[in-house]
Amino acid sequence: MTNLFEIEGNWFEGVCSNHPAEHSVHYLASKLHEIYEKDQAGTLTEADIPKCDECGAPLALNMAGEDFQINQKQVQAFQDFIQKYEDKKLVVLELGIGPRNQMIKAPSM
Repeated sequence: MTNLFEIEGNWFEGVCSNHPAEHSVHYLASKLHEIYEKDQAGTLTEADIPKCDECGAPLALNMAGEDFQINQKQVQAFQDFIQKYEDKKLVVLELGIGPRNQMIKAPSM
């Protein structure tokens, strides 16, 4: 998908459980598909837990929380979008954003 800002992460990215800030974000879509297939077949084992490519530690989902790594490309694209349409009439559709999350609301208020 393009033009998407996942401010609180998604289920398809993982971060190193030992070094979340130092090691890169891992994209898990294909691995999660393998895990699903093994789970359905009853062959899923601990060896199937996604691991960090850099140190071998288990990966944690990159979701809002202490070790969350925001996607900087999405941040920049959102900032560019806001600047580009700053003086224009604009309708913004927010999906799943509650009142506690001002990160998306603040730039457009």
